[in-house]
Amino acid sequence: FEKYKGYTINQGYFLPPLFFTKEEAHALIMLQTLAAKFTDQSISVQSNSALDKIKAILRTPDKEKAEALASRVNVFIPEGERSDENYLSDIQKAITDKIILQITYIDSRSIRTKREIEPFGLIFYTNQWHLIGWCYSRKDYRDFKVKNIVALDVSMKPFQKKHQFTIEDYMKIF
Repeated sequence: FEKYKGYTINQGYFLPPLFFTKEEAHALIMLQTLAAKFTDQSISVQSNSALDKIKAILRTPDKEKAEALASRVNVFIPEGERSDENYLSDIQKAITDKIILQITYIDSRSIRTKREIEPFGLIFYTNQWHLIGWCYSRKDYRDFKVKNIVALDVSMKPFQKKHQFTIEDYMKIF
């Protein structure tokens, strides 16, 4: 890697170009449309950026078709059903880096609490995102509605617990 220039490969090596079929590009447009509506701004910005990079490498006729499709596909969500918070990207990072989160959460009884959690996974059900995590104050796994998180800080402290099951297992057990 050369700073400000990018990656180079040694002479004699070949790196095939990255190509997408128009069908693959169209599938990604559909996925990005869903991401823009069913995630938050932190994810939508990243998916838009990725899609722009994909469109940039399409051949001109395919790029034009992709743009036409993008202008004719949408998902409508009623006002007030989308969260204004932008926590999904931080939650994803904490899950993959196994970093403890500190959240301020409003529970089902409208009680505001501060929690320290190990985020285990994200699940979209009941038309909203849920963060599944080990809660230190409750000493158990908990399901937190992301829209009820009013503050979130990434602690940079590593997980202390070993999570031995998958998110699918969690949904079956709890």
